[in-house]
Amino acid sequence: MTALHSYNYLGEQTLCAIEQAMTKVWTSLQTSEPSVDWLKNGELRTLLANRLMDLAEAGITDPDELSRRTQHILKLYRAKQRSP
Repeated sequence: MTALHSYNYLGEQTLCAIEQAMTKVWTSLQTSEPSVDWLKNGELRTLLANRLMDLAEAGITDPDELSRRTQHILKLYRAKQRSP
């Protein structure tokens, strides 16, 4: 039986780009709201990871472009958290 989400087909370079983008996004979060422990937020981690994977599957492999295109997820997530 294979894993449900095997992303090895993306290649090492693309996976490295995804990792760099995720690091950049987390750094941005920590800088903007240092009092929040973002690493413990599994829901947001999953949202961001899925978005990055979708973008990479669509052919976007530049770490800066990946992180830029993921920023709107952060805005939507924060808005959701602030709403009653």
